[in-house]
Amino acid sequence: MQRFQKLDRLLRFLVLLASILFACALSGHARETPKALIVAVPPQGWPPYVIVDKVHFRFAGIMLDVMEEIARVHGIPITYAVSPELRNSLLVKDGEVDAYPKAREWVDNPDQYLWTDPIIVSSDVLIYRKPRFPKPPESLIGLSIGIVHGFNYPTLQPLLDRKLIHSHKANTTKQLLMMIQRGRLDGAITNKTVAEWIMRNSPEIKADTFQYGKKPIASAPYRFAFNKNTCSQVFIKSFNRELATMKKDGRMATILLKYK
Repeated sequence: MQRFQKLDRLLRFLVLLASILFACALSGHARETPKALIVAVPPQGWPPYVIVDKVHFRFAGIMLDVMEEIARVHGIPITYAVSPELRNSLLVKDGEVDAYPKAREWVDNPDQYLWTDPIIVSSDVLIYRKPRFPKPPESLIGLSIGIVHGFNYPTLQPLLDRKLIHSHKANTTKQLLMMIQRGRLDGAITNKTVAEWIMRNSPEIKADTFQYGKKPIASAPYRFAFNKNTCSQVFIKSFNRELATMKKDGRMATILLKYK
């Protein structure tokens, strides 16, 4: 009889243990699989990578289209939080939002975040007018060069510090292009994809008069930065797998073509 009592207690313990383990597994799965994603974006966007329609509260662009497609495959809805760029980094770090588009190279402490695989390479180049330079200038020394506020170029910094390059700051790439077109600048350093997008969508800018330098001044893989919670760790793995599939099956090419 005593042996049966011990066996009964053992069975009860095993059933209880199994119940606890099953509950933990369900709870862990719930934490690891996000029910929704909140993506932070700056109010001005960065077309064509990030396009923000503040009037109709619509969002598009290369980066967001990729995120939307991957989230769609996994049945995860996305909402967007519109706030200034500096605040976005804090929102992600503090876990108030899930992710925002960025490059590791543009962040002071990239290890504060989890990063997806690269989606597209962002390249900044010299842009100038063909009538001013029939051939690419061999050196920027002595030239008047425009740079967008907030962008830094370590390879040029020694020349800028010594004032061997006359730098001028502007708030947007479009402003720089207009200044070059009007002859107020010799050239500008800015993102090639952004410049091409602006030229295609701005009739006042004569795209055929501009030329690009052959070598990028700076390049960085554009990704998504995520906060460091468990859901992000698991989702990033799914994100990277689906991103690789998109690059193979043509979906990534379709998105890029949309913004050409």
